[in-house]
Amino acid sequence: MDYTQSNSFVTDAGTGQRMHLAAQAVPTAVSDNDMNQVIWELMEIVKAGGQVGAPFDKAVPATYQKLLTALRAAGVFTTAAALDNTTKAATTAFVRAELLQLGNAAYAAIFGNSKTASGYQRLPGGLIVQWGIISVSVGGGFTWTYPIAFPNAALQAYASVYAATVGDVILRTAQPVSPLGASSAQFAASVSGAAVASNTGFSLLAIGH
Repeated sequence: MDYTQSNSFVTDAGTGQRMHLAAQAVPTAVSDNDMNQVIWELMEIVKAGGQVGAPFDKAVPATYQKLLTALRAAGVFTTAAALDNTTKAATTAFVRAELLQLGNAAYAAIFGNSKTASGYQRLPGGLIVQWGIISVSVGGGFTWTYPIAFPNAALQAYASVYAATVGDVILRTAQPVSPLGASSAQFAASVSGAAVASNTGFSLLAIGH
């Protein structure tokens, strides 16, 4: 579209654009070119939305809802490329594609996970939960290296005995040693108060961000 090209246009003092003005001695006439450019511009949207033009009839709403129907249909807006960061309109197809990207590597740093025996889950807000199993054969304690390092800090770490019998579970304990590291945690392990000297398994959990 363009500003009016009528023979009797006036120039707006504020913007410098051509415009109609009914208050002048000879009112500005709407030219055929003015009307055609408006109608043709609007019809391009109507056609892009899969609609067909129809003569106006006030008794038939469908004849004056063509533009509204087209704007609500597929085909008017173009779906932007994945990860587009402009101010283009976001179609439902674009939003769906972005949501599907949540499982891809581009978003792994935000919502990534590893669903294994020793794994982790990143949560919204930056919290990370990690878990694992370790077998200890050295007396006194052990060091657990997390599946991934916490970018900022570990907040809590826990260990529970992972043993074959109820008696082993009851007798053996493990407690974290302060301070917790961002990449690993130390635990003191014992059997009835004495250092663990035989092979013992522990289930591990750490929370950080």
